[in-house]
Amino acid sequence: MGHGERKEMREWIAVAWAPLLSLIFVIMGSCFFYFFVSIHLHHEGVDDRRLGIFHSSYFAGMLVGSWISDKVILRLGHAPACGGSALVSGLSMLAMGISSSSFLWIVARFVQGVGVGLVYVVVESWILGCASKGMRGKALSVYMIVLYLTQVASQIIVDGVDLFSSVKPYLTGALLSWLGLFPMWISGSSAPFFEPGHAERKFWKICKHSPLGVVGGIGSGVILGCLYAFIAKFALVFGYSVALLMGMTLWGSVLGQWPMGWLSDHWNRSKLLTVNYGVLASASLVIFFFPNDLTVTLIASLVVGATAFTLYPQSIAVACTPGGGRSGGAQLSITSVTAVIATAYGVGLTLGPLFLPFCTQSWGCPSLYGGIALFAAFLALLGITILRIDVNK
Repeated sequence: MGHGERKEMREWIAVAWAPLLSLIFVIMGSCFFYFFVSIHLHHEGVDDRRLGIFHSSYFAGMLVGSWISDKVILRLGHAPACGGSALVSGLSMLAMGISSSSFLWIVARFVQGVGVGLVYVVVESWILGCASKGMRGKALSVYMIVLYLTQVASQIIVDGVDLFSSVKPYLTGALLSWLGLFPMWISGSSAPFFEPGHAERKFWKICKHSPLGVVGGIGSGVILGCLYAFIAKFALVFGYSVALLMGMTLWGSVLGQWPMGWLSDHWNRSKLLTVNYGVLASASLVIFFFPNDLTVTLIASLVVGATAFTLYPQSIAVACTPGGGRSGGAQLSITSVTAVIATAYGVGLTLGPLFLPFCTQSWGCPSLYGGIALFAAFLALLGITILRIDVNK
């Protein structure tokens, strides 16, 4: 990295630290609570189909939060939108501690998802709006490193909190989320300018602008939705530590972010995304065939993390490229593109946990990774097809 790039990075960090710190608190609370819900429901003997519904309600909320995000940001501004979302997220976790009613939990998980989805788009649009075109890949890699290091840290909280206490898990999740209220309020840094016209999002226009970016958003959501919802059960079934297996997967995601961000700024982003699908499919097949070998599973989990968790930022980078990662074309509003890719991601997150139980019932718990391998291979073929169509044009 040259002197000019280092200076540009320092200037970007001076503006981006506050939204990133808010993100850390909100995601640490929501990620801790996510795995608490998985472990708690497994302990209660809840079947895969009901478990998928509980998690899908959260992701459906993220979908709605992403969809309404640009209108909320336009009306309230970045900092108030982030603070209000953190508040709502914490309150929803406390509500789940009041009753074990399935209906209440589904509604509360949905409301929490709305808040978290809003926080994602607020932070992503802030950090991308403050970055130049030439460093958006690196800016996204920093964002994802922070995000996944936070999720790694949440595993420590999972091990450190009594998950079967009647109060502690709910208070822990809520308090962490509420800490996200403060950084953006006290920093004094200005959010990127948001023109009223940016809220006039045209979903199909952006799909046409960058089909590979939108497909990547949906695909990354399906894959991560399955991992988040069922990796804890996979670990428990095979006698592994949930924190160890998820921790290794998340460490892979952290290690993969900067190299992928650098490659994204120096290589064809559409081709990079397509190659990533193929590597993910290969690593997932290894775990599918050798689920009882802890060493093989952990090593392959690092590769799964490095590929699966970089699909979303790569999809955003592709969509934010002039022409949407295709030859020629214009640059669309970053906030609108970010909101649409986040919405596509939310669609995938919602669908993944609903469909995977059909695989686990037929082929057992290892089908978590077998299903991911098949889906990633399908996305790779789809990416190759889209790239060939662009070349033929």
